[in-house]
Amino acid sequence: MLGFEREEWYMKHYIEPLDYSERAYDFIEGGVEQLKRRVVGGLKVDWAWEGGWTLIHCAVNNDDMGCLQFLLDHNGPLNHASKQGQTPLHWAAFFGNEKAVQLLLDNGANVDAIDCHGRNPLMWAVSMTDMDSNEANISCLQQLLEKGSDIGLCDGSGRTVLHYAAGTQCDERGCALEFLLRNGAAYHINNIIDKEDKDRLTPLCCVHRSNHEMEHSKLLTDWSTAVQAKKSGVQDEVSPMPRYP
Repeated sequence: MLGFEREEWYMKHYIEPLDYSERAYDFIEGGVEQLKRRVVGGLKVDWAWEGGWTLIHCAVNNDDMGCLQFLLDHNGPLNHASKQGQTPLHWAAFFGNEKAVQLLLDNGANVDAIDCHGRNPLMWAVSMTDMDSNEANISCLQQLLEKGSDIGLCDGSGRTVLHYAAGTQCDERGCALEFLLRNGAAYHINNIIDKEDKDRLTPLCCVHRSNHEMEHSKLLTDWSTAVQAKKSGVQDEVSPMPRYP
């Protein structure tokens, strides 16, 4: 889970507020046994609150795999989107919840569901990669890519996953930017390594948000140079790049 201040920021900027009169989380916070009793008592597993939140969204947000499994076993709406287009998979990816991501994907979640800003879960997984969740979020990136997530997608602002990754934090546990470059982003047909968004900013312009600005700048520059060399026939493949940081 996020710390209080970051979660408050997240709720303000990304998620429309719940209709708390319905006390949606009350159905989840008591655990799976209480949820079962509620369902037996008439609670519908496909109920959606104002804003489009479902019980599955709440189970993901609470990191309650028991409730999540129960809801999926009873045909809960795993691809239901909120009014802002956010599915439970968006949330699981954002929080770096590897178990929830895998469970949702195994049950048929749409790996490239698009929110109202044009972002898929892969972008959400990258956008919250930081010093506290680095390893978990990179694992989520791998899970999503293995299920065929579109690494070359552009969101509504023309940004790619590399725009988001360029400004993320990294440490000895991993670097999301390097992971994406090594797993298809560098050679994508849309040339996303040098792609400009609607403000004419490339991923290289976004590195100032990272705690390793110089390393990320070099990483993008080295890969871009190597990719261009390969395309021009100067070399057959990208030579191994040093790991950053």
